[in-house]
Amino acid sequence: MQQRRRRPLRHPGEAVGRAGGNALEQAQHAPHPGNAVERSDEMHLRRPGIGETDIHAVRHQRADETFGTIHERRIRADPPATGRPGESLHHAKPRIDRCPVPRRGASRLSRAGTDPAVGIDHFSLRNEPRSVLPTDGGAAAMGIVDCARLSSNAESIMMMIRSALAVILGVVLAFGGASEPRADEFPSRSIKIVVGFGPGGIGDIAARSVAQRVSDATGRPVVIENMPGAGGLTAAASVARASPDGYTMLLVSAQNVVNPYLFKSMPYEPGAFAMVSTIGSFHTLVLVRKDSPYRTIADLLEDARRNPQRVNIGTISAGSIQHLSALLFASAAKLDVPTVPFRTTSDVITALMGGEVQVAFEMTPAVFGQLQSGALRVLAVWSEQRLPMMPDVPTLGESGVPGDYQAFSWNGLVVPAKTPRPVVAKLNAEVVKAVADPGTQARLSGLGVFPQASTPEEMQGLWDTNARIWREVIAGAKLAQ
Repeated sequence: MQQRRRRPLRHPGEAVGRAGGNALEQAQHAPHPGNAVERSDEMHLRRPGIGETDIHAVRHQRADETFGTIHERRIRADPPATGRPGESLHHAKPRIDRCPVPRRGASRLSRAGTDPAVGIDHFSLRNEPRSVLPTDGGAAAMGIVDCARLSSNAESIMMMIRSALAVILGVVLAFGGASEPRADEFPSRSIKIVVGFGPGGIGDIAARSVAQRVSDATGRPVVIENMPGAGGLTAAASVARASPDGYTMLLVSAQNVVNPYLFKSMPYEPGAFAMVSTIGSFHTLVLVRKDSPYRTIADLLEDARRNPQRVNIGTISAGSIQHLSALLFASAAKLDVPTVPFRTTSDVITALMGGEVQVAFEMTPAVFGQLQSGALRVLAVWSEQRLPMMPDVPTLGESGVPGDYQAFSWNGLVVPAKTPRPVVAKLNAEVVKAVADPGTQARLSGLGVFPQASTPEEMQGLWDTNARIWREVIAGAKLAQ
C-alpha cells in the first residue's frame, strides 16, 4: 500500500488538517483520543526550540481532594528518539500525565495502569517541576499550565497556612497552660459568686453567709453578683461560659436541676457544671389556714375524694419545685383536684387566706414568718424524716401518702465543668468550714434553712436523684416548653 504524503506545517506551533484549524481544535473533535497521533496525515504538532516534550490534544483540569492541589490531565506524546527540534510526532506514543501541585515524597514516575476508555497507558508524574512546558501566549492558548509555577505557588500557600496554624496552636497552648491555677496558690485573687435572684432572698442570704466566712478564711474578697432573670437561666449561662479556674461560682437550687426538662432549648449544655458543696436544704410544706377544718392529711384526702370540686391546691409558678411537688402529691394520693399556680408566694398566701385555694405547697423559708405568727398550720412535710425545727410535724409518708420524698429543695455551689479537681477540692473544704461555722448555722436556721454541707460526690448524687424524680413528673404533666 502506498504511503500517504504528509503535509508540512505552515507555521511553527501550528497544525493544519483537512478541515483546517489549529491542533487543539483538531484534537477536541477527533473521533477517539487514541487516534489523535495516529492520523498523522491530518495533524502534526511542531514546537521549534523544545526538544524534550511536545504536547497536544485536550486538557482536563480537576481539583484534588487535597487542599490547594490542582491536576492537569492531558494526552501527551513522548519526544522523538532524536530529540531534534521540529521533528514530527508521528511515531510518538500517547499517554496521560498528571501534574499534582504540590505533592511531597512521591516517586518521580509511576505507572498506574491502563485507561479502558481511551486505550492508552496512565502515568503519574509527581513532584517534578516540568519547566520544559511553554509559558508563552501560545501555550496559554492551548491550555497548557506551567507545573513548576503551580507547584511553587501552592507550596508557598501551604507553608503560610502551616505557619499560621502553628502560631495559633502555640498561643492557645501558652494561654491554656497559663490559665490553669495551682491548688497550693489558690485563691490568689477575689472570688465571685453569681446568684440568679435579687438581693434579700433566701438564696442570696445563704450565699452571703458562706461568702463572708470563706473570705475570712482565705484572706481574699468573695463578691456576690446578683443576676436575676429567666428563672436563673441568665446567671447559669454566664457561669457556664466563665473560665474554669475556680474564681467564678454559681449558687444553684433544685430548680436548676429541673430547668433542662422544662425548656427544650437551654443556653448551656448538659453537664456544664462541677459540684462543689451543698449549703442547706429546705423542704416543701403542706399548708392550710389556722382555722381550716383539715387537721391532718387524712382529713384533706377524705374531703378531696368526696368533693373534688371543693378542693384547690395553690403553688407558685408552673414548673417550680412547689408546683411539681403538688402534682406528685395528687398523683400519689390518687386525687383528681386542680393545681392553681400563682406568680409569687405572697399571691399564694393571699389566695389561701381568702379561701380561693384550700391547700398550699410552699417552702419552709418562704412562710417561716407566718408559721411563727400562727397564721398558717403545717399538715405534713415533704421529707423522708421529720425536720429538727418541726419535730411534731409528720412526713407525708407517715401520713399515709406513698411516694419518693428524696426530692426536697436545697442550695449549693457549682463551678464550670472543667475546673481542675484540686481547685474544686480546695473550694469544697472552705465551703464545708463556712457552713459548719456557728454563726452561719444560726443565721440559716433562723430563716428556716437546715444547714448542710456535702462532698462534691454527695451533691452530684442529690442532683441526679432530683433529676430522675422531676423528669418523670414533668413528662407526665406535659410541662415541657
